Amino acid sequence: MVGCASKEYSIDDLFEDGGEIDTTPEDSIKYVCNQKKYFFVRYIGDDKKSLWIIFPKREIKLEQTEISNVFSNGITKLIFNKKTTTVKKEDSILYSECASEIE
Repeated sequence: MVGCASKEYSIDDLFEDGGEIDTTPEDSIKYVCNQKKYFFVRYIGDDKKSLWIIFPKREIKLEQTEISNVFSNGITKLIFNKKTTTVKKEDSILYSECASEIE
């Protein structure tokens, strides 16, 4: 009988250094929020007038509004402030107390 499992290899052998796989999207900044939530931001173009906000299960493109620290698509808003960043959908706060995790 042929199966997917093998007693010859352990999970540690599959990850030679024993570490986890980095799931950070390329050229993005991770934001860690309250309630252990997180998302990533990847700017589009050198002028940084638009960006992708990347959640664990989807991505949304947002454009900079007339307010320089706010990006929106009309439904979802990403609001950058000096101490915290917030993501809102219409009037509901989805992610709050977020801070960039720069390595």
